[in-house]
Amino acid sequence: WYFLGFAAAGFGVITKGVGVLALFALLPLLWRPDLRARLDKRAWLGPLMLLAAIATWGLPMLWYAAHSANPEAVAYRDNILFNQTANRYVHSLGHQAPWYYYIAEVIPAFWLPLSLLAPFMIKRWWQEKQRPEILLPLVMVVAIVLFFSISPGKRGVYLTPATPWLAMAIAPFLGELSQRPWVRRLWLGLMWLLTALILGAAALPKVYHLAGVMGVLFLALSGAAMAAVLLLSGKAPLWRRWGMMMAALWIGYSVLGTMAIGPYRTPIDIMAKVGERMGPDGQLGLVHFKEQFALFADRPVVQFGYHESNQQQLATARHWLTEAPNKRYIFGPKETLKGCFILSPSEFMGTRHGGDWYLVQLKQMQPDCAAGVKPGPIYQGPAYGVGH
Repeated sequence: WYFLGFAAAGFGVITKGVGVLALFALLPLLWRPDLRARLDKRAWLGPLMLLAAIATWGLPMLWYAAHSANPEAVAYRDNILFNQTANRYVHSLGHQAPWYYYIAEVIPAFWLPLSLLAPFMIKRWWQEKQRPEILLPLVMVVAIVLFFSISPGKRGVYLTPATPWLAMAIAPFLGELSQRPWVRRLWLGLMWLLTALILGAAALPKVYHLAGVMGVLFLALSGAAMAAVLLLSGKAPLWRRWGMMMAALWIGYSVLGTMAIGPYRTPIDIMAKVGERMGPDGQLGLVHFKEQFALFADRPVVQFGYHESNQQQLATARHWLTEAPNKRYIFGPKETLKGCFILSPSEFMGTRHGGDWYLVQLKQMQPDCAAGVKPGPIYQGPAYGVGH
């Protein structure tokens, strides 16, 4: 299992660079001689297994980039090895947040009920810190939170690997923990509070306005199921009542909630409007390319360079429009289009990805659009929209 763990971490690095986080579990070896004493002479083979797993992809990729004389392969190598790893960690591509973002905004709400229980465990953890099965999970939690807090780019999902470790650190004490009066009161109060919030939200006119009947049904039925679980499971352990209550919520979300919020989590309605506006013969080009728009388009799309500057994309779009001015349309965010096109409310399609998106043609283009910039390549996407 030791060797397999290193190999799994190596394959994790290939699929997502932060697979190396698994190695944080070895940090206690630095200050625990008794743990180091458990390692035999073959222990050094563990890191070798890590490197061997990475090499199954890394060596062929490096060889091809070095010998193919293909500039795209070299660009891929540099992007995947440097930009998507060290550079992305130090100089994040987006999602900028302060160092305390996870501690203040993610962990308290999104780690419930673990974040509620953990403060009551501090003394007990300190007493049991010599036990590896307690020490290693806690080291992993702290290391993962610190690792991602240092980087300027932060998203709540980055901390997901830490939650099972925290659950493992709490699990041995869950029985005695749930017998403490204050823990019982707070945990049960949290259950009823969440149930009341969901039921209360179902009665809000704003919910009906935004999510329609399906949204109201999701909240009302899920909240009612959660309340029924709490009322009928009074003699069950708290952790089991929490589990059943969460099952009621997530089953409701899976059956009804996803349909209710689909139009607000995806651009399906926007792209339907775009398709209707263009007609069956219209050709669609995307600037400031976002994959979701292409996925929900009802026809193949072209885009003008994901990594190109806005000016370069606009110059390419200008050239593409002039080849068929009556059939071709450009879809893009206001911030990108406003320097090149005259935008009016009639071209506004909707708001997604933090921007207002417009559909324009050559007739809306200003004469000095991307002046002096040479058009670049055009990239044709597959016909993977909902209309196919």
